[in-house]
Amino acid sequence: MTVIKFFEKRDATAEDAWNTYVRLATRANETMRLEDGIAAGKAWGRFVRRFVHDDSPGGPAA
Repeated sequence: MTVIKFFEKRDATAEDAWNTYVRLATRANETMRLEDGIAAGKAWGRFVRRFVHDDSPGGPAA
């Protein structure tokens, strides 16, 4: 099996990250392909990480 790795796109702003997620989620909903869903999930993670800071013991919910 061949595994192809793609470099993650670095979004300059939160809006860029959001737009990337929306674009990839729309594609995943259209194609229903697992690979497209994974790409959308990764984009969602990049968007959310912009707002989550885990500086304290126990994380942000502590």
